[in-house]
Amino acid sequence: MKTVLKISALVLVVAFMFLVGAGWAEAIKKLKPISPIQIKPSQSIQINKSRGYLFKLYLDSNNHNTFYCGCSFDSKLHIDKEECGLDLHDAKNRQEAMLTWDRVVPVTAFGPQLDCWKNENQLCKNSSRKKSRRGWACCRNVSEQFNKMESDMHNLVPVVRMLKKVRSYRRHGIVFGEMRKHGSCNIEFGGRVMEPKESIRGDIARIHFYMSYLYEIPLSKSHEEMLRDWNRSDPPDEWEMGRNSLVEMVQGNRNPFVDQPDLVDRIPSFR
Repeated sequence: MKTVLKISALVLVVAFMFLVGAGWAEAIKKLKPISPIQIKPSQSIQINKSRGYLFKLYLDSNNHNTFYCGCSFDSKLHIDKEECGLDLHDAKNRQEAMLTWDRVVPVTAFGPQLDCWKNENQLCKNSSRKKSRRGWACCRNVSEQFNKMESDMHNLVPVVRMLKKVRSYRRHGIVFGEMRKHGSCNIEFGGRVMEPKESIRGDIARIHFYMSYLYEIPLSKSHEEMLRDWNRSDPPDEWEMGRNSLVEMVQGNRNPFVDQPDLVDRIPSFR
């Protein structure tokens, strides 16, 4: 009997070694511990309503400044050209010199992971077309998840329309050897990267972590490492914490990484 048990144990050991050799060891190493962090789901599902709510929140809180350049705006969406450090003379029309809202985490970071973005959906078929639509146009019509991500107020910030157009879908990062082309506004663009001023880098990092954790949007290793550094070097200020509470009043959830920036260290990877 003992001999049989010994043989059985040996077979199990050999089998385990075989599995390890087949790559299971690497898979085991990548297993993530369950994090105790809980984030309530967002109640926002319509982008236009989110923009309207945020605009009212900013006006009521007497914070009339854009996110990237600190330009003042009024209740009619006008930007104060005299006070603003951004050179608005390059604006092609009046609309480009006015206020709008931009996503810190761009739609291209979360849209492509959804089926409605990648594949033609019959629910998005236009009677005048032979093929159905896909991408942004389709997801807005058929995906509740996309609408939640797109309209999440924690991810929306006030910006000058011209600057939103220049940024497009560029990710945040560091631009080396940059040249200033936007007046005294401390912001630079290079290739597919946008470099923000240091005083809002932590804000950007915590928004990225919130979106990544709540909606399972993966971050690349290099981008995650940079955002972790930004989170440490630029802790939440009074306005960032106050904004978190204001958004909660309307949307029903908070960004826990603003309340406790060190929560980021509990999560081994956002990939």
